[in-house]
Amino acid sequence: MARLVEKQLGGHRIIGFSLAGEETVIAAPELNVCFDIGRAPREVISIDNVLLSHGHMDHAAGIAYYFSQRGFIGNAPGRLLVHPNLHDPIRRLMQAWAEIEGHPAEGEVIAVEPLRDFELRKGLVTRPFAVNHRASALGFSLIERRHKLKAEFTGLTGPQIVELKKKGITIEDRVEVTLLTYPGDTALGRFLDLDFVQQSRTLLLECTFFEPEHRSRAAA
Repeated sequence: MARLVEKQLGGHRIIGFSLAGEETVIAAPELNVCFDIGRAPREVISIDNVLLSHGHMDHAAGIAYYFSQRGFIGNAPGRLLVHPNLHDPIRRLMQAWAEIEGHPAEGEVIAVEPLRDFELRKGLVTRPFAVNHRASALGFSLIERRHKLKAEFTGLTGPQIVELKKKGITIEDRVEVTLLTYPGDTALGRFLDLDFVQQSRTLLLECTFFEPEHRSRAAA
């Protein structure tokens, strides 16, 4: 029944399935994020945020079904983050399915730009980045934003800290922690030089072709 594999990685539960050219879907349920949708297996329908790396069928075939099923089971409309070049084609796809089914499936399709953060919830953003793939493609990092008391204020009492705040003094530094990074099925590229990618606690790579004799298959 369940073809998704479950792993504990970097303190997070990851569920997913990937078979080259057939289906790729990887999710972090507790973070409410799914990287690519594959054929939209039922285990990921309840996840509110889908981050689509690119539009190839094995990664994106379940988009319309995902939106439709959320309405069918009473979930709030889902949210799909995509490369800007994919926004309009996906909206047209949803319009076509609305004509086929006789009613629209609600959901947001949002174009996101490389290196422009998108807030998924308070304290958690995704930072898209360009990857090395033939299609219009993005990788995504999930970054938790935390606040840490500045070193010079360590040891102050609660009332003293309150007084500093009243004076408008910044007492905290913002700290970013990259929890997960998903580049999709990209080749090597400059994204590996990005500091937030290098600092990621967990890197999820699709490793499809890795033997020398796989080169011709990879080209195909």
